Amino acid sequence: MKTPSLLLPLLALALVCPLAAAPVPVSTDPAVVAERLAAVRTPATPDTPRINGTRVVGARPEKPFLYRIPTTGERPLRWSVRGLPRGLKLDRDTGIISGVTPAKKGTYTLRLRASNALGKTSAELDLVVGDTLALTPPMGWNNYNAFRLKISDSLIRAQADAMVSSGLADHGYAYVNVDDAWEGVRAADGTIQGNERFPDMPALGAHIHSHGLKFGIYSSPGYETCGGFLGSLHYEEQDARAFASWGVDYLKYDWCSYIIDAGRLAADRHAELLPAHADVLRSMAAEYGPMRNDRRRPRPPEMSARMREIEAEQKKILSAIPGETLHAIERDIATDAYRVMGRALESSGRDIVYSLCQYGEARVWEWGHEVGGHLWRTTRDITPRWSQIMGIVNRQKGLEKWAGPGRWNDPDMLEIGNGQLTPDEMHMQMTQWCILAAPLLLGNDLTKLDPLVLSILTNDEVIAVNQDRLGRQGWLLRQTDAAELYVKPLSGDRWAVAFFNRGETPLEITFDPAELKLPALSAVRDLWRHKDLPASPKITFTVAPHGAELVALTPVKP
Repeated sequence: MKTPSLLLPLLALALVCPLAAAPVPVSTDPAVVAERLAAVRTPATPDTPRINGTRVVGARPEKPFLYRIPTTGERPLRWSVRGLPRGLKLDRDTGIISGVTPAKKGTYTLRLRASNALGKTSAELDLVVGDTLALTPPMGWNNYNAFRLKISDSLIRAQADAMVSSGLADHGYAYVNVDDAWEGVRAADGTIQGNERFPDMPALGAHIHSHGLKFGIYSSPGYETCGGFLGSLHYEEQDARAFASWGVDYLKYDWCSYIIDAGRLAADRHAELLPAHADVLRSMAAEYGPMRNDRRRPRPPEMSARMREIEAEQKKILSAIPGETLHAIERDIATDAYRVMGRALESSGRDIVYSLCQYGEARVWEWGHEVGGHLWRTTRDITPRWSQIMGIVNRQKGLEKWAGPGRWNDPDMLEIGNGQLTPDEMHMQMTQWCILAAPLLLGNDLTKLDPLVLSILTNDEVIAVNQDRLGRQGWLLRQTDAAELYVKPLSGDRWAVAFFNRGETPLEITFDPAELKLPALSAVRDLWRHKDLPASPKITFTVAPHGAELVALTPVKP
């Protein structure tokens, strides 16, 4: 077994600050516009009303509740709800449900209705009042991919406004998450405050909530965040109460400077097992942590050389400790750090979805839920490069058994609309994230959406695979050279099947339902194009290079 280095669980800090992604400008070149329009697969949204998004929402008893009914159709629209429990109310003109959840646990079935001048529609939404949040993967936006640390109150407000004006909110996107760089100083009593770019955090939250959207924020279990701002170490309960008072609905908690404390704690644990090396282990950890936490990129050559020397020496010393013992130490240190904030959030008086940003170290998928997490990063930070996205996808294989309602593997944000991903690569990422039941957190500038990007992000039949109430993560069924088939069970005894071509030339890929031991099919639905396909014994697509196709299968009932 490969013996991990003392600081291998702490390497994440070096991975969190890649160069900023360049948002794709909305081109006015007629040839480019025509090419991108030709790549649109999603049919136009009808003007008649349609209720989209998840069909199940989790909440805890007697907690503030906010839900915008995601509805497309010509405006103005009017909404009504039957079965709304006492304590909740509907704004019929906006479709926003708000109030306080019931004290009694149970499932409350809400019968939603929307109408406009062209017609009406209805759907059911189960409000599950219990102990679990995030019954389906969170959908929303985070500023980091497009803006890094260059953010402000006005920028976040503009993005929240654009989530509504672009129609994204009508397809289920709800969270507006502020990443690093909002933090200021602590008041005399220790209360965290926003900096000069974020002078009034409660007002920002109120603006986001006025749209029926949800407010997300960022912190770290260390003294400092990745960007060098204030973290929550030793202030966890106080910060959780502050976040709740601001109306925060989501917390991303990023490892970052805790690397120094974790390195020291690990060195102490290793020293107990190897007392003859205690002094040198502690000395190396004390030297290595600040270098790893150094935010200069690139690092000075002499620093990098010294770090490599320490890593080699640590690896040599720690080879005397079994690998599983080292992993147990790594896990204990990580769980202790995240459990403190998890408990603080649970007692804050508000439902706050807890996102662990720990980069897949210490096998976070094995323990993320037990410390209160609802989703956890499984890899390093994403960038809008095909090869890097494929590396992240490869690391999701085998993790499906750890996912389910209230506990999601998070391969990081969507890069659709950033960098230079091709239309097929953008369709591929959306397909892959939906089949994996991954959180759908947009990472692009929502004020600069061209029709192609918007069409990919708002395909309701594709999104429905991600938001299926069964809550199963899809898995790799078959791989043959560049061809991959992923499958995902859906509610109603249906299945989603995704066809991926990782190669550089078009590839014909065939799926036989017998591979899943399915009986004959009664329906095959092309989810990207919203078309019914023949219920043939086998399904074949010619998939473009770096491309994907997605179908839903309905077997004949026995």
